[in-house]
Amino acid sequence: MKEIETAIKLQLPWADELAKGKIPILLRTFKTNIRGTLGIVASQGFDRYSLSRGYNPDLYNDLYGNLIGTIEIIKVHKIPKKDIQKRLSSDVNNNFAKWYPINFIPPDYYVYFWYLKNPNKFKEPFHLKRRSGYVWYKFNSEERKKMKNLK
Repeated sequence: MKEIETAIKLQLPWADELAKGKIPILLRTFKTNIRGTLGIVASQGFDRYSLSRGYNPDLYNDLYGNLIGTIEIIKVHKIPKKDIQKRLSSDVNNNFAKWYPINFIPPDYYVYFWYLKNPNKFKEPFHLKRRSGYVWYKFNSEERKKMKNLK
């Protein structure tokens, strides 16, 4: 595996859906200059909104707080909020626009679309012993060394 230094942290089940490739665009209130491969860390929390969509938190017990896969950020675009549904439909498809978790749509006038590709969910999660950051997880040298053989 290519060495990664940073991971994005997301609540479950969305971190899992991202690693499986179900989310080709993330909406965020901020842009990022990060491009290329980064890890996906399943944060300690479970999104309550997902319960009403049929997600079961018990199915994710082995993922909480762990590195579960990788994704690549290829570009970031600033989008007016009024155009979100139209752009999700045109950039992906209508089903994705309807499926995208409403609580992930920021309340700001503009949002940033993070375009993603090459999702990779690991066969086994990589256990992380420490916690780091709210949005980003920075891997230390010991973690990077242990991660070299992940698939």
